[in-house]
Amino acid sequence: MNFKKTTVFFIVIFVLVLHSWCETGLVIRKDSYNKSNNEFFQRLSYFQDNGGMKNDIPDNRLVPFITAVVEPQLIEDREPFKLVILLDTSASVKTEKERSIGLFMDILDKTPDNSVKAYATFSNRMRVFKRPESAEPENIKEHLEKIDFKGPTAYFDSIYYALDLFDEGAPLEKKLLVVVSDGIDEVNVGSAQLMSVYSMKDCIDKANKKGVKCLTLALGTERRSEYNLKGIAEGTEAKMITDTKSFSNFLEDMLRDRFTIILDDPFLKDQLYTREVNISVNYKGDTLNILSEIDMKNKDRKFPDDVFSVYKEYRISLEDIIIDSPKIILTAYAYRYGKNTNAPKVEDIKVSVRCQVSPYKVDRGKDPHNIALLLDKSGSMERLWDKYLELISVFNLKVQDNERIHLYSFDSNLKRIPGNKFDVNPFLIRKNVIPKGSTALFDSLFKEVLELYSVKGQKSILLLSDGIDQRYEMDKAPMSKKKLKDVKWALKDSKIPLYAMTFHKEANHFVLKQLSIYSGGKYFYSPTEKSIDEFFSSIRKSVSGYYDITFSFPGFILDETKVMTEILYFKDKEEQDSCSRLYTINP
Repeated sequence: MNFKKTTVFFIVIFVLVLHSWCETGLVIRKDSYNKSNNEFFQRLSYFQDNGGMKNDIPDNRLVPFITAVVEPQLIEDREPFKLVILLDTSASVKTEKERSIGLFMDILDKTPDNSVKAYATFSNRMRVFKRPESAEPENIKEHLEKIDFKGPTAYFDSIYYALDLFDEGAPLEKKLLVVVSDGIDEVNVGSAQLMSVYSMKDCIDKANKKGVKCLTLALGTERRSEYNLKGIAEGTEAKMITDTKSFSNFLEDMLRDRFTIILDDPFLKDQLYTREVNISVNYKGDTLNILSEIDMKNKDRKFPDDVFSVYKEYRISLEDIIIDSPKIILTAYAYRYGKNTNAPKVEDIKVSVRCQVSPYKVDRGKDPHNIALLLDKSGSMERLWDKYLELISVFNLKVQDNERIHLYSFDSNLKRIPGNKFDVNPFLIRKNVIPKGSTALFDSLFKEVLELYSVKGQKSILLLSDGIDQRYEMDKAPMSKKKLKDVKWALKDSKIPLYAMTFHKEANHFVLKQLSIYSGGKYFYSPTEKSIDEFFSSIRKSVSGYYDITFSFPGFILDETKVMTEILYFKDKEEQDSCSRLYTINP
């Protein structure tokens, strides 16, 4: 299942704060990375608001993602555009042949290499350069020098037909026609008769419809037609110029600086899931994060809206994404206060790629729960001893595999009853434990809390007692040195809940209730099998279940790589929670 995050992609890996133990939500409790097979292992638990654990998340709702930091290659250039140079070779400019060719070649030299170019000459008609005469600048110059500048001038017709050259090849947004001419349209030198069929308006309308600017580079001095030269230029939002420096300035205003980021896809083993590519660009303390999505299966690309810095000073526009496996190529433009600005430096660019991981394995289990069963074996328990043993038999039948039983008895001292941690045998208790003697209830409980505190995992205490702390068959004075308040504070500080059960009508109900309620447990008078069920139901609500997730890095690690793993919890295809870890992996 290909899930997608509904929240905004995280800021670049370097500023991430890793998930740690917290009160609620999905938490990584244990994790490791196996270098030999590029495998990650993570043990998770989900803590709920009520203090319990969510142990019923379906396997397919816990989905791993990996984000890898990649080292980008940065290429800076200008915005590509289509250029057509149209050179007047009529008789009216014959005396300026050398200058005309020089201007033509200067324009070529000042044009960015990534532009798409076409060339043509004209006198009474337009002639387009073909290969090999247009292959290299040397070929072009040699071809121009062989042309005999003569004949009438079809200025407007040549411009009109030259505009059709922009329809060929890959479409580009910016288009420029440079006309090197004196602007004269005539049948013969000095004639007032126009050579062209099309008018200035026809040319302007066609150019604007195609989105072409017509820059005119004026030849001649006395006889040139500035009206025609300026008319065509200004009608297409360009200008008439007289030198190639002005051409460079015009390009500077027309073209944006472009930067291209080339990166290697770090997840080559996976060609199904979407890549989320995040580019973090820093401009003098202002960070812009550009998030794009690439569907590797369908080759679809999702472009973000333009990204602005905090104070709207900088803006970056992602123009294109090319997938050329194993390369991903992203092209963008940068602006400052709405105007073109320089590309960022490579050291100010951080790039990360995020991908869902599949296949992966989920195993689940529960942590051990330590139950200390404390049985009062003082003389006051003798009369109802059999009832307590019967209750222990019921308890024994309901113990689950993850529950460890610590069985103790106490009178004036606390003693461990030997036996299996997974089984409480009432017959062994009847054989080895005889109710007699005084009751050091508070001392025994205090001691047991201290012992349990050092035991790993979750803990609970089940106390079977009449709640009376006394010297039996003597002066009935308290036996313990510790007081009720000492035990209550010890239980609270250790966060160990105590559940008390008694059959004695004459029990110290106040003490048993105080111990139970203050510790977060519960008190049961005259308990039954239902009471045992309620006890187990209560402690199992807080049992920490866990999910062991194993998955591999879906690519090849050739250099030291920083990666972040995420486990996302989805419900109804909406992300509910997540947790993450950061690793530095060496090949």
